[in-house]
Amino acid sequence: MSKDHPLILIADDHTIVRRGFKNLMALRLPDVNVEEVADMAGLRIRLARSPRPELLVLDLQLPDGNGMDILPKLCNDPAQPPVLVYSMNPVRLYGTKAMKMGAMGYVSKDAAEEDVVTAVRTVLSGKPYLNPDLAVRTPRPGSTMVLDTNPLERLSARELMVLDLLLTGAGVKDVAETLGLGISTVGTYKIRIYDKLGVSNILDLQTVVQLHRKGVH
Repeated sequence: MSKDHPLILIADDHTIVRRGFKNLMALRLPDVNVEEVADMAGLRIRLARSPRPELLVLDLQLPDGNGMDILPKLCNDPAQPPVLVYSMNPVRLYGTKAMKMGAMGYVSKDAAEEDVVTAVRTVLSGKPYLNPDLAVRTPRPGSTMVLDTNPLERLSARELMVLDLLLTGAGVKDVAETLGLGISTVGTYKIRIYDKLGVSNILDLQTVVQLHRKGVH
């Protein structure tokens, strides 16, 4: 595609989300072309052929894989398009990690249409989209001030996934089956989560998460 008619690829397993995104682009950015895939398998197949999209809009939760797992590989491959993460996962928990992995932006599915359009325009122009919810957490160059005091930011992307499932009441075995991991591996993640957050049981874990997730979207 030409720069005058950039191609966007959206990877999301919800038909209504893909349709809504395409309709929004048609309304606000009519020169943009949008293709869609519904799962990780489809994403891999599409990225392996031409034409190369100018932008990949990526959901983190796909039925056959997790976007956080593939994000570093995509972002470190110059042959792949820049990535704008478009997810229901909280911006202030996942946004920083996604940007550190190389994503050019992170926008919530709860965001206003104007914010989504701004994010798309910004990344298509070759610039990173700095979500306002992340801007206050980014130190100025040369600053030694630590702005991030949220203990949840200590967790890795995989630990956050395990955390979210534990909070639904899922046991270690259930989490292992959901994420396709070994039971002992999930047990190790659980221990790390508890250690990093300074808790010893699920009730304390819920309290810490409720405290630090207030207003976090």
